[in-house]
Amino acid sequence: MPSIYFLPLACGVGCWLCVTIIVYYLFRPVMPVKVAGIRFIGIVPGAYNTISRKLADTVYQQILSNKPQLEKEISSEERIQQLLPYIETQIDEFLRVKLPASMPMIAMLIGDKTIHQVKGIFVSEIKMLFPKILLQYLDRLTTDGKLHAMLVSQFQSTAARSYVQGLEQRCKPLFFKLKLFSFVFGAVYGLILLLL
Repeated sequence: MPSIYFLPLACGVGCWLCVTIIVYYLFRPVMPVKVAGIRFIGIVPGAYNTISRKLADTVYQQILSNKPQLEKEISSEERIQQLLPYIETQIDEFLRVKLPASMPMIAMLIGDKTIHQVKGIFVSEIKMLFPKILLQYLDRLTTDGKLHAMLVSQFQSTAARSYVQGLEQRCKPLFFKLKLFSFVFGAVYGLILLLL
């Protein structure tokens, strides 16, 4: 091979190698590795806890900023109406099965008509109380810090880590183009140096 091709090829391979190492180091190694006493870990895995905490902070702030809309949605009449069949079923089971089982004397005193009346009273009370209870629950959930901790935990879970690995797989075509561009850039740079 003539020496005229050596400089552009060397520059192209050098640029390609640099970009390949940077892309590799972006996601690998996942676990810390010591080489000659120096600890190596990929950029994303090394900053994973910080990244997941920042993501949790962002989502938590979005929830807090949209809290009035959440409260409106949670306490809407439509949502309560969707829950009523389930609530009525649970009240009916309580009055017909659980209450007589725990207090057999009551089973002798109440019939279907009484159960129907008591169930109607319970349902109307629950329709009034349920939105208030849900709003208090939402308020406590957003103020006691447990929601934030749960978000951080979810973002640090293995499912989120597998998402990062999936991201690496989806970016492979982009990384290939980046490596190819770096090789071409290096070769052109080497050619310009040779011509000067």
